[in-house]
Amino acid sequence: AFEITPSGANESLVNQSTGINIGNIAAGTEVMVNFDLVIPPAVTTMPPGNYINDSTKLVLRTSDADILDNTKSLLIKTNIGALLNINIGGAEYVPGSLAPYTMSFGTLSNNANRSVNVTTRANVQHELHIVSENNGTMIGPLPNTSNHVAYVATFDGNDLKLNNESVVPLGEKTTLSGTTRVFKVTITEIGNARAGYYQD
Repeated sequence: AFEITPSGANESLVNQSTGINIGNIAAGTEVMVNFDLVIPPAVTTMPPGNYINDSTKLVLRTSDADILDNTKSLLIKTNIGALLNINIGGAEYVPGSLAPYTMSFGTLSNNANRSVNVTTRANVQHELHIVSENNGTMIGPLPNTSNHVAYVATFDGNDLKLNNESVVPLGEKTTLSGTTRVFKVTITEIGNARAGYYQD
């Protein structure tokens, strides 16, 4: 009887930790052996690129542990692509989707504030660009745009300059589940703004 066993201490055959039992092989015959390769889930965020293992050998031996052949190696290759996505308010990000998240204040009042969680997942260097279409003001009442209600915003506790684009470096990579930061908006002064709906 013959069997195939892995040679590395950190390698194993799924459900066959001691090897694949081939059984008896008649002289001059061939036996085809099939087995699956399983890559377990990652425990940390892996950078993009090609990953190769060329040190796995298939060892043919008898059931008495006599080695018949240990010269055959198995080349294992996989590729990890770049990962970069963002979730706002816990909504799952769908690649290619531009669906907005709406932060609603209801009836506005001075110093009213709202916040939302922003979760990023990445295995590459990444940054967040934040820009206000109306330079840090909500305009209205819709459909009119003649009145303004000013607000200030912070991201991860840092003040944002809303009169131009703010660029926030977020680092090299996140954890597998992502990194969550808080985006907060505070109304500064309503003044004599007319009643109606305002937005930015």
